[in-house]
Amino acid sequence: MVENNGTGWETWEGLLRDSNVTNCKEIIAQAEVLGETLANLHKDLAAFSRESQQYTLLVLDCLQFRIVRLKELIANELISSLGRQFSVVIDKLTKLEKSLDGVGLGWQIRIHGDLHLEQVLKTNTGWRVIDFEGEPLKSIEERRNYNSPLKDVASMLRSLSYRIHSLKVPESMAIERLAQDGFLNGYFDTYDRLGEVFLPEKSVCSLLLTLFQLERVLYEYTYELKYRPDWIDIPKSGLQRLLMENT
Repeated sequence: MVENNGTGWETWEGLLRDSNVTNCKEIIAQAEVLGETLANLHKDLAAFSRESQQYTLLVLDCLQFRIVRLKELIANELISSLGRQFSVVIDKLTKLEKSLDGVGLGWQIRIHGDLHLEQVLKTNTGWRVIDFEGEPLKSIEERRNYNSPLKDVASMLRSLSYRIHSLKVPESMAIERLAQDGFLNGYFDTYDRLGEVFLPEKSVCSLLLTLFQLERVLYEYTYELKYRPDWIDIPKSGLQRLLMENT
């Protein structure tokens, strides 16, 4: 048992209820600590991956396979709901694939695999990460696959977005940007201090984070269409913001 003050989902509700863009120092501070916690976790998982001799380079073929699956998901399940945005999403994925060709993509390590705010606990000293069983709808074999640690980073960025927009807080877009920037600063600053080498250079990290967030948001879009249509605006707006980012 871990003594805690609630999950991240619960904790962020309390932080966000009283927030505004001119008074959210605690939101930024907690996001930074959460990013630092994840970077330290990835350091330990990278060490485990090296010891088990499964520390491998991420290659473009792996990303191309995932992009093909995303395009199939869009064509089979999302084409009617996306409407004119369909071709924009396909074009974005194609541009990302081209931009990632011929560059170093970093390493694949053991990752959490299903990281979101319900998978972290707030303690008196920081954050603890729990539930390492991976995404429940995937096979055990898929869950065991090593992956880019940036997949966890992207998943938490999407979870922060969900928490902020689910509460319909005022100035939610600005607060989301502050929280996500705080999280990324905490993660990358800690990574740099640790002297680790499992990530690619920063410009490539940015491209991979966009790709992995698109991957996450498209599955969110599919889920909400099927089970919670009242929540569809959250992944819809998230998708729109990602499409506007430069590749």
